[in-house]
Amino acid sequence: MIRFPAEWELHEATWLTFPHSEDETFPECLAEVQAVYCQLIPELAAGEEVHLLVQTHQIGQIMQKLGHVENLFIHALNTESEWIRDYGGIVVYEMSEVSEVSEVSEVSEVSEVSEFINNEQETASNEQRTTNNNHQLSTNRPTNQTRLVLDWIFNNWGEKYGDADANNAVPGIMADHHQMEHEELDVVLEGGSIDGNGAGVLLTTTSCLLNPNRNPQYNQAEIEQILKEAFGAHQIIWLGDGIVGDDTDGHIDDITRFVSENTVVTVIETDPNHPNYAPLQHNLRILKETKL
Repeated sequence: MIRFPAEWELHEATWLTFPHSEDETFPECLAEVQAVYCQLIPELAAGEEVHLLVQTHQIGQIMQKLGHVENLFIHALNTESEWIRDYGGIVVYEMSEVSEVSEVSEVSEVSEVSEFINNEQETASNEQRTTNNNHQLSTNRPTNQTRLVLDWIFNNWGEKYGDADANNAVPGIMADHHQMEHEELDVVLEGGSIDGNGAGVLLTTTSCLLNPNRNPQYNQAEIEQILKEAFGAHQIIWLGDGIVGDDTDGHIDDITRFVSENTVVTVIETDPNHPNYAPLQHNLRILKETKL
């Protein structure tokens, strides 16, 4: 049995790629972003391992900026981009025994700035804030588990940015370091294109996973079956489009996330004349009509 853990569950380590792409990713702000990472890394390392992928020419610079940080592991690898969430390995549990999973409630209604928990609505301003780290851990925790790294093909978001060979090496590096099993899949998938609640439900978008620049050989039913088998999912919630101008073709992590097993937060646009209004309203209708 496979289980894809939720992001709020306990974990051993965080993997990061140190910022280096001034031209494409961080034009005119690379130094500022690097400074933020230098503040972030010691904070993370105080409670867990931090694994940092670094361009070979950056190692001396980073060591000078950070100094000695306990629990920090530096890996020299000339990645093409920083977004390790999309090209890093995705870890699932192979479980031989789990405790009973309780029935979950109807998917909570959500808006851009409102959480609807147990179907009770709150309204707020139009900027989403997610600062609550006190999510309750899933109760269906395995009694006997093996960690498995799923190694999907990363094609630079639909071959928009050329070569991705170094990025595609990362899942194997992660598996080797943590001594985890490693499974290569002949399917294009980015980590940011899916989200899970830790109890067998996945969120994704048709605009990304059904885009012909990813897996044109598969239809929606076939991709859904691949996701169910790889992640141990029993339900896939398909939203439509992401936001205008998103070069990931609509990653779910830009718009809608689980914050507990039966609660999601999503974004909407309140201006009917804005190009994001209609697609985000469409997504909201899907969520309101969905039951877990």
